Amino acid sequence: MDMQNPLSDTRSALRERVLERRQRAAQKRRNRFLLIRVLSFVVVLGAWQIYGLNTIDLIFSPFTDVIAHLYQLLVYGPLAAAIVYSVSMFLGGLVIGSIVGILLGVAMGRFAGFEAAVGMYVYAIYSTPLVALIPLISLWFGFGIEAQLIIISMFVLFPVTIAVYNGVRNVDASLTEVARSFRANEMAMWRHVIIPSVVPYIVTGVSQGVAMGLVGMFISEIYTALSGMGQVLAYSANSYKTADMLAVLLTVMVLGVFFRAVIEKLRKRLAPWFNTDTGR
Repeated sequence: MDMQNPLSDTRSALRERVLERRQRAAQKRRNRFLLIRVLSFVVVLGAWQIYGLNTIDLIFSPFTDVIAHLYQLLVYGPLAAAIVYSVSMFLGGLVIGSIVGILLGVAMGRFAGFEAAVGMYVYAIYSTPLVALIPLISLWFGFGIEAQLIIISMFVLFPVTIAVYNGVRNVDASLTEVARSFRANEMAMWRHVIIPSVVPYIVTGVSQGVAMGLVGMFISEIYTALSGMGQVLAYSANSYKTADMLAVLLTVMVLGVFFRAVIEKLRKRLAPWFNTDTGR
């Protein structure tokens, strides 16, 4: 006849209680962060509205006026088509820049000879204001879609490269030693040690690339063929339509937050072992 182990039952009960307390604490932290964000959002919008109502429209516009102009631009103006064009260009540049940046960062971090050969050029170009390279890019590739994709890709490439390079260089040495002790070949090393360790750095680099890519998107659309949201912003600025300018900028902010949230969701799916959740 099997006898139940009282000590084992006690340990199981304690583990369940600890898990429940951790879950409650995590839920409290999430609720607290959500409340802080909501209050911050209300304060910022309130300050925006009050300041806009107490200044002239040429300098600043109330939030309600910006939303009204945003609706007009989306429904009756050129903003909807401009968003489709700009987002397609941005996504193309983001994908190209991210892929090249990941490959370049991995090669620099893993192979010392390759880093010695190309690292100084990467840092040299990264330290150069990329806006200064746009005339050369336009001269070499024209003023069309090709030049815009190259410009956006360059803005994305360097933060991704540097982040991935640092990730490869910071792989835990004890993990690689354990893998070697089990006679892991290079492919197994990449699959089980390097890639899982570098995924969070890739996400960080791509997240930074989103912000830089949006900057590159605007610059490419203004300094090459005037198009997309850059065109709407330029026309609004030339016409001194402050509310329209703020509407375009608000749209870009929303897009930036959206794309970074998508990347974080992908990170949780691709690398669930790297938990950065602090209750948020």
